[in-house]
Amino acid sequence: MLLYPEERNSSIFLLQDNIQSSLKYGSLLLVIDDGNKLVGYLQASRGRYKKIHHSAYIVVGILAAAAGKGLGKLLFKELDCWARNNNITRLELTVMKSNKIAQRLYSKMGFKIEGVKHNSIFMHGHYIDEYYMAKCF
Repeated sequence: MLLYPEERNSSIFLLQDNIQSSLKYGSLLLVIDDGNKLVGYLQASRGRYKKIHHSAYIVVGILAAAAGKGLGKLLFKELDCWARNNNITRLELTVMKSNKIAQRLYSKMGFKIEGVKHNSIFMHGHYIDEYYMAKCF
């Protein structure tokens, strides 16, 4: 995840604004809970301007304790349905080069590496590269 816990402002008002903004611009927000806590989510932010309205940038997160149970695949299948029904022809995301589990999921779901974002993240005292990945319909 990009943010450290202390950087995340998860006030109910901020979350409401995020949801309202997603609805206003035709974006997508999916969540998975286990009955009492959020275990996964996927947000697809649709391009707001005409020239990029056919694309969406993806952010996804699944708790480590819930990994390996098919939740990521479920989220991406829902994403594909939404994209096709909303004339989205390009989905894009970034992933740390060291995150092989996420890369395998994204590859299985049709995403391909398009490039490298060098020194993209500074974490634990060193820089980390990310892959740009995308899927086109």
